[in-house]
Amino acid sequence: MKKLLIVLLIFPLTLIWGHGVNHEVSKGAVFIKITYDDGTPMSYSEVILFSPDKQDVGFQQGATDKNGCFAFVPDRVGQWKVVVSDGMGHGVSEIIEIDEGFIPRISQRGWNKWHKFITGISLIFGLTGLALIFKRKKKVA
Repeated sequence: MKKLLIVLLIFPLTLIWGHGVNHEVSKGAVFIKITYDDGTPMSYSEVILFSPDKQDVGFQQGATDKNGCFAFVPDRVGQWKVVVSDGMGHGVSEIIEIDEGFIPRISQRGWNKWHKFITGISLIFGLTGLALIFKRKKKVA
């Protein structure tokens, strides 16, 4: 009877202290928003994060949210690489430099829509010009 009474007294205590969850809200996260050229968010796209120590092994894997956002908290200074892919051929790879104050700085920038457009037009005119030059030389010879 004493054993049963002890068990009945201890059992509710194990429910109270058995399993808890804590949380902490902190500053210092690096926030990234990924969108397509037209401004549409890259929702639920795969994200792979590479630490400064191991650029060949993923440090963290996840996905962007509905709004194309992803955040991480770096634990060391250096160049962090973020690779995002929507699984349909679109993606971005960005190097983010984390300094001693854990402030992010973007090391490289991709081309915007106008850079791509001007480069494409230049290539078309350049290749057309080369083709016309070679065609003209064949007629002269």
